[in-house]
Formats: sequence, C-alpha cells, structure tokens
Amino acid sequence: MKMKHVLILIFMISILSSCQKNLDIIVTDPNAGPDTSWCTTITETMQVSRLREDLRMEVFADSFQLNAGAMTNFQSASGLSLSLMGGDLITPNNQPYFGLVKMKSILLNSIGDMVRMGAQTTSYGELLETGGAFDFNLLSSNNEPLAIKYDRPISIKYQFAQPSIQGMQVFKGDMMAPPASNWILVQDSFNFILPGLGNNYEVITNQMRWINCDQFVNTPSNQLTKLAVVLPSNYTNANTIVFTSFDNRSSVVGMRGNPVDREFQSENIPVNEPVTISVISKQGGNYFLGHLSITTTFPAVGNFQHIAITPVITNLNNINNYISTL
Repeated sequence: MKMKHVLILIFMISILSSCQKNLDIIVTDPNAGPDTSWCTTITETMQVSRLREDLRMEVFADSFQLNAGAMTNFQSASGLSLSLMGGDLITPNNQPYFGLVKMKSILLNSIGDMVRMGAQTTSYGELLETGGAFDFNLLSSNNEPLAIKYDRPISIKYQFAQPSIQGMQVFKGDMMAPPASNWILVQDSFNFILPGLGNNYEVITNQMRWINCDQFVNTPSNQLTKLAVVLPSNYTNANTIVFTSFDNRSSVVGMRGNPVDREFQSENIPVNEPVTISVISKQGGNYFLGHLSITTTFPAVGNFQHIAITPVITNLNNINNYISTL
C-alpha cells in the first residue's frame, strides 16, 4: 500500500512539473533575458543605470575663504570662476556667512558632457540651444547649506566648446525631474547672462544647483516632427541609452524607451535638421555603440520618422572618445 502511494505521488509531481514547463514556454519571451526585457520602471540594478554611472562625470570638491567687506575671486577645479562679496552668502537662519566655504561643482561645457550626465536641452518639451550648464552647491565649514542672498547675485564665468551666442537666458534645473532633464526659465531681473568674447559666458545669478545658459529654438509647431529608433530585439530601455544630437546647433534630446512599441522615441524635433542618432548599450558586461547621421523629415507613413540602427560591440574607452566628438 505504501508503495502505491509513493507511485501516485511521483506521478502527480511529474504532471505538475510538466505543466510548469509548458507555462514557462507560454509566458516567457524567447528573446528576453535578465538585461534584455522592456520595462515600465527603470531601477538602479538594471544595466542601463550601471551604464549611466560608467559615463557620469566627476563632481569636484573645492573650498575658499569668504571675508566681510572683501571681494573673493575663486577658480574651481571644475572650470567655474566665482566672484562674490562678503555678505552675498547667507545661512538657513538668513544670517550673513563668512569664513571657509566648501564647494561641490560640475561643468558641462560641451554636448558630449551633456550626454555623459544624461542631460538634455529641453524645457517642457520645447527645444533649447545651450551655451553650457553647471551644477554647484556651497556649504559652510560645518557642512551647513548656504544660499545666495536674493538681491546680491554672484558672478559665475566659464568657457563653452562653441562660440558664445547673444540673447542667452538663465534656466534652472527642474528639481521635480531627473537631474538636468528639464529646464525652467528664470524670469527674474537678478538672473541674466553677460555674453563674453570668444567662448566665454558670465552668468549673474542668485540660484544654486543646476543652471543652464540657453535660448529657445522657437520652431513653429507645423515644422516639428517625431523620431523613433528601431533596434535589434535585445536592445531595450533596461540596457540602452539613445539620444539625438544636432549637427548645426548645441542641442541634444534624450529618446524615451517606449515598452509598448519597443522603440525609442522623441517628439518636437524640427524638420530639415541634420542630426546624429546615437545608441549606447551595456549587456552582460559588454558595451555596444551605434550611430547614424540623418536629416529630419515629416514621416511618409505614420506619426514617426523611423530609423533603424544596429550597434556593434566596443569598449567604454571608444564610447567616451565618440561622445567627445559630438
């Protein structure tokens, strides 16, 4: 009797195991893997997040002395030059601060730098042309956060990779969005740009954290198109970054991975613009790069101008060298 029970149990386990195998075949995408599935939410453990960390630029730490009644000119390791008077900085209690000032900063002075930091030149979907962006934060000697006194803006100078453009305005980073992914125009008389000679800019501002020197491209709505990049099935939003850089202007737009359409898309792109579509991916510890130069057009069929790209295996050094050419 016991042997009969054992045989019945083995038979039932065999049936259940067979059902599970069939179920796995039904629900699993044969092209999917741990790094190659489309996702609705990107997490820090995914390959694309690790890829962004691989590309991310260094944040520099400096310090300088701020004395009462004296002008301080400071050159940071990131490339930002600050000019401020004693009394321009205040504590959280709204008291003037003097003494040692700690500074953390990063300067994005090229489109390649924008790409490395996952930044783009858009304001609520409208295209911007940039003259450079930077992030800086000032702290007291006790690591207490400092602020710039509202009516005493400071001067920040730097150089950009392209000649300076007249008419630039101050934009601040949208703190409700991923860093440097959306920019808000600062409509305040204490914030403005003094264009310099050559590649130089001077920003007068009472803002801290992310700041971008920009102007709107101002393309009529009937001259805008949409782009969609189609990649081999193992390239997904969980392991791949795609962006559009403009050949004739300092602008770059990140392309959003659409898990439903399984393609990377961007909107509000001016037509008749020469652009370069770049694809960077990390899969199983390997790096891949693909890029294609096109001229934007209205799509002949559908809502999107579709571009097919097949990246090739490479290494991180080659990717960084490529990004530097943008």
